[in-house]
Amino acid sequence: MNRRTFLVRAAAGVGVSAAIGLTPLNPLAPDSRREASAETTTPTSSEEPTETERPSHYLWTDDVFGGVSGLVTDTTGDELYVSRGTTVERIDAGSGEVEWDVESEQSIEEPVAVGDETVFAVGRHGRLVAAGRDGGDRLWFEDTNAFSPARPIVVDETVVVAGQYVSAYGIDSGEPQWSSSDRFTSPRTLRSGRHLYVGDHRNTAKLDLRDGSTVWQFDNGDRVGGPSFNFVLDSQRDLLFGTNSGTLYAVDANAGSLEWTAEDPGTFRSLAATDDGLVYCLETDAGNSQFGVIDLDDREILWEKIASLDFEGWEYGRVTTDITVYGGTILVGTSSGHLATIDPDAGRFRAATTAHDDGIDRLSVDGDRAYLTGSRVLRGIDLAETVLVR
Repeated sequence: MNRRTFLVRAAAGVGVSAAIGLTPLNPLAPDSRREASAETTTPTSSEEPTETERPSHYLWTDDVFGGVSGLVTDTTGDELYVSRGTTVERIDAGSGEVEWDVESEQSIEEPVAVGDETVFAVGRHGRLVAAGRDGGDRLWFEDTNAFSPARPIVVDETVVVAGQYVSAYGIDSGEPQWSSSDRFTSPRTLRSGRHLYVGDHRNTAKLDLRDGSTVWQFDNGDRVGGPSFNFVLDSQRDLLFGTNSGTLYAVDANAGSLEWTAEDPGTFRSLAATDDGLVYCLETDAGNSQFGVIDLDDREILWEKIASLDFEGWEYGRVTTDITVYGGTILVGTSSGHLATIDPDAGRFRAATTAHDDGIDRLSVDGDRAYLTGSRVLRGIDLAETVLVR
């Protein structure tokens, strides 16, 4: 498309010029696009219930008051943990029944960490609360002095909190174990085995989770910013992807060196990895949702287009959630209350199903189940019962 321009630079600091469109370090060069943006004519499917009909793919529906800031399931998929206000609830993922809840003195704005016997929640101002997984009994708390921290991470006998500093605490007592030397303000994180990728608006690093030591720190030269959000790791190619506003970064995961960047006047909203490429969704300056897929082997863009989610007389709005790869498709929640899928190979709209009567705020997918929130509703969806998998 000619509606925007990507500016790409190599790690060696090559300046932006007309020649950049010819370099293999530029996967998003305009000439690399194999398909022009156009409305698809591929047949699509949709589901719309009547006013009195309860759709068969609705597992359960709970009324909620106040915004939900975290949805996460345990490893079995049987337990759903909901962060809402100052409360964490454990819900039976199959029935929607609330099994227990635990309170904190602070607003909990991230999903919890689920250990073998304990659940950990961290508040906006750093209060780390441990609750028994079986009954929700509050076991201990520790004030970590973190501010706007990321989701806690359970590592062996410790729970790690990233916010200001990255620090580890004993899972049984909350006693401090170690702390990083670098600070990260309102950070985002991604765990990979024994390592943690952590970044804020100005600093990105790879830490060893055994002692908090720095493996590498990303050097962005004299430029402000780095790969701070939407972390995705491609372990096959040893590449870490991250975004910061309108810039997409590809970083060598072992060395921390910059491989390439791509810049856009919009804002990157979400990334997801498939077997063959990197899917991205960005919000344009006009407020539209724009999708694309990068072939990471050939380092070129397979397709890119502003996603029109209006088909066959139905209007599905714009994307309002992070993207998820499900059943070989791109799955998103929309402002019209639908779950919609897009073919990652061709960029064509495939199907949509009703999930709510208002916009979807948050979406979590575990196997063939999806959990979503929107305007006072928390709902479980059986994806196998929808047209999304047909």
